Amino acid sequence: MPSTRVIRAMALGEVRLRDWWRVIRREIFAGAVLGSILGTIGLMRILTWVGLFGAYGEHYFLVASTVAVSLIGDGLNDAFNPKSDEWLGAARSAPRRAAS
Repeated sequence: MPSTRVIRAMALGEVRLRDWWRVIRREIFAGAVLGSILGTIGLMRILTWVGLFGAYGEHYFLVASTVAVSLIGDGLNDAFNPKSDEWLGAARSAPRRAAS
């Protein structure tokens, strides 16, 4: 998702078309880092539940790996297309309020 700093820089003319590769590279890096953090949390949660409660059955590592990879992919997807969650109809955690 484009950061506030990038949008501000675009509005002020501090980022030009020739800077596109630098901006994209930063967004990809940020998406990969955030996705990796979420993926690691998901992986550790599933592995912890397996250890404590024996949840997820015999294919627990496959489930944990799939969750981790999908979260990393989602982070990278959001770096390229921040509106993709809305377009795909993903539910929000809080309902939107109507504008007053």
